[in-house]
Amino acid sequence: MKPYGNIQSKNLKLVLFLARALAIVGTISFCLGLISFIADLIDINFIGGFGAGLLVVGFSIFLLSGFIAAVVALEESYRIRTEYLVQQQK
Repeated sequence: MKPYGNIQSKNLKLVLFLARALAIVGTISFCLGLISFIADLIDINFIGGFGAGLLVVGFSIFLLSGFIAAVVALEESYRIRTEYLVQQQK
């Protein structure tokens, strides 16, 4: 199960790989932050204040990966549309 599995790109494969890797890192960071935040709430004193920060960082990384994936998807749809228009003119 890979993030953004429906997005394919002919020109920006490396950028799409970066978006997928960031999505995985963001998800892991968010989950670890959630566990740490819940541990802080229960007063296990895991690492004080670390959970809330990791939640924000994980969510921000996941948001960035979504933005990158959206740019890749827009570029790919533009490429496909351009190829279609060029074929129609021939």
